[in-house]
Amino acid sequence: MEFKTKKFADLSFGNYLSYDHKFSFNHIIDQRVKEINQYFKNENECKKYIISNELYIYTYEEEYYDKFIFMVKQIYGFYDINLNIVFKNSDVELIKFLENKINNSEMPKFDYIIQNHPYRFSVHLDFFDLGLKSLKEDGKMIIIEPS
Repeated sequence: MEFKTKKFADLSFGNYLSYDHKFSFNHIIDQRVKEINQYFKNENECKKYIISNELYIYTYEEEYYDKFIFMVKQIYGFYDINLNIVFKNSDVELIKFLENKINNSEMPKFDYIIQNHPYRFSVHLDFFDLGLKSLKEDGKMIIIEPS
């Protein structure tokens, strides 16, 4: 029996690195290991698969880009690994990048999207819309929105 690959994305990557957050990527990795570890030689191979094939990070904040790289290298000890991470210099540049990927059918569809994006002007609405366009039909989006 084969397992189904799931795709997780954060379209405006932020504070999802601490273990105490239910929707942190560390938590997602731990949960996925419990689900699919039996299909791999060992737990490290399973984690590498999840990080390389199931996690997608899009950010415009260099601090969070660096934290994700640090997590993969220092916490997990993976130095030679393919990462699905995109860094752009601003939220506007990231939005344009994501729109182009979606419009050119180059953006994967995700099972789960997590977002805690900026709330200034209508940027949060742009990320919300991009999230909806990037979800699989039966996908789920967890998003923090201003009231």
